Amino acid sequence: MVKKYWNTLWLQSPTKLHDVRKDIYEDVPTFGRREQCVLHRIRIGHTNITHSFLISKKSRNLCQSCNTPSTVRHLLIECNNFQQARQRAGFTNDLQVMLKDDEKCRKVLAFLLEISMFQLI
Repeated sequence: MVKKYWNTLWLQSPTKLHDVRKDIYEDVPTFGRREQCVLHRIRIGHTNITHSFLISKKSRNLCQSCNTPSTVRHLLIECNNFQQARQRAGFTNDLQVMLKDDEKCRKVLAFLLEISMFQLI
């Protein structure tokens, strides 16, 4: 009963995690510290690529190939520059599915390494 209550509160809260998790009790894959950090940043949508401008007080980061704001969704799903790497990884257009289990998270991490973005997250 308590879990259901907390989950209901979480579902009603305004968080970007709703894009990648259905509820707070969904299992989160286990990885090394750096990989976990990257995955958590991807899940909440706050990465160095997407939010460093807030700290540096510069203008918002734009995708170099698309000239649109850099977001996690843009990087993992929308950017045409990474379409071939995305196809090789077998990604869907659903962040919840992409970050659901160990196997899919490993593909996301491999994708980020392939496109040289892992260290920039």
